[in-house]
Amino acid sequence: MKQIVTTSANYLAVILEGKLMPEIEVGITTSEMDYGFTLDGVIKSRKCETLRFSCDPTTLRTMAAGLVDFADDCEDKFNQATSKKESQ
Repeated sequence: MKQIVTTSANYLAVILEGKLMPEIEVGITTSEMDYGFTLDGVIKSRKCETLRFSCDPTTLRTMAAGLVDFADDCEDKFNQATSKKESQ
């Protein structure tokens, strides 16, 4: 499973349909364990990858709101599961 290491953003101005519009280039760098085999045995290292995409501020806010919903749902389900265990 990849883990988020860092994020970055560049702010751009692009011309769309003859109008100057704001755009954001987002970078999300992830890291993942990578296992390999040599004559000496198993080796492990970390593999990093960066996903880059661009969108307008409204689209980024919509995506961010969806991520907040994921985080809230995760905490709710965790709290429900752990409170059931504690009451047993």
